[in-house]
Amino acid sequence: MKKTSAEEILFGYQSPINLSTSDEKYFKPLWHFHSEYELVYIQKSFGKRFIGDHVGNFKAGDLYFIGKQLPHMWVNDNLFFTDSNKLTASSMVLHFNLDFFSKDFLKSDFCSELGNLLEKSNLGIQIKGEAKQRVLEKINEIKSKKGLELYAALINILQILIDAKKYKTLSSSGYVNAFIHSNSKRINTINEYIVNNFRNTISLSDVADLASMNVTSFCRYFKMKTNQPFNQYLISFRIGHAKRLLIHTDLSVSQICFEIGFNNLANFNRHFKKITLLTPKDFRKKQMN
Repeated sequence: MKKTSAEEILFGYQSPINLSTSDEKYFKPLWHFHSEYELVYIQKSFGKRFIGDHVGNFKAGDLYFIGKQLPHMWVNDNLFFTDSNKLTASSMVLHFNLDFFSKDFLKSDFCSELGNLLEKSNLGIQIKGEAKQRVLEKINEIKSKKGLELYAALINILQILIDAKKYKTLSSSGYVNAFIHSNSKRINTINEYIVNNFRNTISLSDVADLASMNVTSFCRYFKMKTNQPFNQYLISFRIGHAKRLLIHTDLSVSQICFEIGFNNLANFNRHFKKITLLTPKDFRKKQMN
């Protein structure tokens, strides 16, 4: 499914902690981001999840922690769009910000573990195991909390997430969230183009034309906005996808090389090792141990 440019959602919440539920025929396939952190529990439904540069499957019972400004979208399976189906999609979502903490407090050594958690959330996290059950219990408790008890419940949830032993980060480690650096239409359009075309040849002139800039100006602009050169961003994006294919599919290394847009196996191996410090084969073996 082709994604349109990510849309920023402004919820206009009066409280920094907000719990909502939805029950509908299918989730609205909106590629979006927002300034709040999000914990989303899929109660009913299944389909494809898009989080940053990650594409995977979601199902009932999944719990995700999504960082602020991280673009994401839930797309139901085609079965949900047939006339005869009786399927429904329901979720429970906790949106919150941490503005009630001072910036100095969040940067202090006291909050170093929280800082690490929030850094991981910039890639999207799937919470599993005991931590998932404990978080769900606390989210359900939030329904009846007010005042300081509400804030205490959120802090308890954050501590559970900090201590979680079973979780999986979703976007690639090299993923740069362009929406953190700029909400401009130009950056959104470039990011969308990369997500939709990274399997094909992408030239600097192509993306420069897309941004209505010459190549030199575009390179300077992109590095200023994302803190890395465009070619390195594209390579990191592709290697991130390669890592997921190595873990979750039986495709050979050469098949993966061409699937993600490299047209030279030696070049793919060189870039993969530079980023991960492992060859693709060694990376796959390590993940299977």
